[in-house]
Amino acid sequence: MFELGLSGGISHSTMATVQKGAFRADGKLWIEDDVLHFSPFNEDLGYGPYAIELGNIKLVTTGWGKGAGIIPVTPDAIKVITYDNDQYRFILANPKKWVELLSPNKG
Repeated sequence: MFELGLSGGISHSTMATVQKGAFRADGKLWIEDDVLHFSPFNEDLGYGPYAIELGNIKLVTTGWGKGAGIIPVTPDAIKVITYDNDQYRFILANPKKWVELLSPNKG
């Protein structure tokens, strides 16, 4: 989703779910000023907020959201790997578009 007219340089945003193993947290994912942000709706769960500099992203691929952390249940996910070897899995709409937006070699 492209957001027009918002201050702060937000270029794209979507509702997303971050997945860490078997645990998930729903929230908002957005790109602002060369940073990928995720803010969970419930911060008490401990899954975010995250701020990932776009220049620190080594690889972005499509993938699967998993039930119980092991059973593939939805193909609508992306995996973000940083140069620090941190890994984030986000389940969201239009994962191919987000791979294009976030890939370091987008040309």
